Amino acid sequence: MSSVRAPPVPSTASFGNCGSLNSCARSSSATPKHPTEAAVQSDKINNGARSLAAKALDEIERRGAYADQYLDGLFRRERALDPRERGLVTALVYGVLRRRNLLDAAIKNAYQRPLKKLHPALLTILRTGAFQLLYFDRIPAPVAVSETVELAARSGHAKARGLVNALMRKISSVGMDFPRPEGFDERTGLETGFPAWLVGHWRLQEGEEGAKLMAETFGAVPPVFLRVDTRKISREEALTSLGETKEYGPGEYSPQGIWLCGGGDLRELELLKKGLAVAQGQASQLVSLLLAPAPGWRILDACAAPGIKATHLASLMEDRGEIVALDIHPGRVSMIGELAGKLELRSIKPVLSDAALYKDENPFDAVLVDAPCSGLGVLAHNPEKRWRLTPAELAGFPPLQERILANTAKMVKPGGILVYATCTTAREENEEAVKAFLKENPAFSVESAAGFISPRLVTKEGFVRTFPRPPASSPGGYLEGFFAARMRRSQ
Repeated sequence: MSSVRAPPVPSTASFGNCGSLNSCARSSSATPKHPTEAAVQSDKINNGARSLAAKALDEIERRGAYADQYLDGLFRRERALDPRERGLVTALVYGVLRRRNLLDAAIKNAYQRPLKKLHPALLTILRTGAFQLLYFDRIPAPVAVSETVELAARSGHAKARGLVNALMRKISSVGMDFPRPEGFDERTGLETGFPAWLVGHWRLQEGEEGAKLMAETFGAVPPVFLRVDTRKISREEALTSLGETKEYGPGEYSPQGIWLCGGGDLRELELLKKGLAVAQGQASQLVSLLLAPAPGWRILDACAAPGIKATHLASLMEDRGEIVALDIHPGRVSMIGELAGKLELRSIKPVLSDAALYKDENPFDAVLVDAPCSGLGVLAHNPEKRWRLTPAELAGFPPLQERILANTAKMVKPGGILVYATCTTAREENEEAVKAFLKENPAFSVESAAGFISPRLVTKEGFVRTFPRPPASSPGGYLEGFFAARMRRSQ
């Protein structure tokens, strides 16, 4: 995808305890756990890690950096950090991003003034401190308070030490006991970590029950999924190789999928280091299974970077045939080639081009349009996105998707396959987009997805629509919010 990255290859992310962050609040009776809390449960935490987390959050907030990419670069630069320190940095960054509005509410309750009166960098430091107080049981409150005060002083806010100390102590004493909004959208958004307008969007499309389920699921810590390259190793062999991983198991819907929970650094997994698997969400894996390529096919992957689905298609084709993999950004085109090289796949041809304008005189057996989209279905993986997306931006995707579909459909050979997929829950980018396309292109018709993936995931129209369920209920059955349609061109 070009505009929104589907479940990323989280090379720096820890795979942690799958479930809701709400369960690890200090006021909760449930066992408190954050995805990387096990790595930081100590009274002696290096404040350098806190400083790095605050800096990372500042870069993500003010400069638009992506959390996974920034942390990957950070850990490559800061090689002296031990696993415990990397765990704290990761926990604070992702935790603050997932619960930013609740943390702001706690700070505002203590401050009793508009938060815009605080310096942005100081507000970031307060968020990291508040997160430790509200979500880390085994970091004692006095330690969290004093370390946050010292971090503020060392970050150029020495004059604010008294204010930071007072606010942190107030948050520590009040905990989660502060006023909540009454409206469904506002209250649900605060409790699950989403802006109220987005909860309202889900409510209008799915009703209150569906909206709450989406918010709770996408607000929780997702399991990490791997896609095993079964040309090289069977899924059973891959599972056996994960002997020291705390929790893992086979995916429920993808025959190449493996889920991971329980703590660890993906960079250290031998499966990834040896090119035997890649990190890919289970719902994302279903897209290539729906296309169901045969060896020797010529395929166009219209929005291919970073190459996750292109490499899946190549693997399914036994690396026999040709996959033209497009992206509009030079750097991301390079990523396609690098991943293909790492996985020893030679059938992929990365091409720099705009999918809405690309032309090819030779028709394709199949075209995959993994369309740029709002990414609402993968917000659990990209928590920073929920605070950047706006209703106006959401409305801008359907016209772009329409242009890409209209152009690439021309290159499907008679009798060939066109698969349209998104990683969003928005119906205007999914069902409505496909129905509008079919109306303008009567040579194409829908083929039911039930012949290719589990019928439980197929709508009455024959589309794939993966409705989320909380990861704690069944890690192997966890699915991001994806949509896909398989269409065939008449002879």
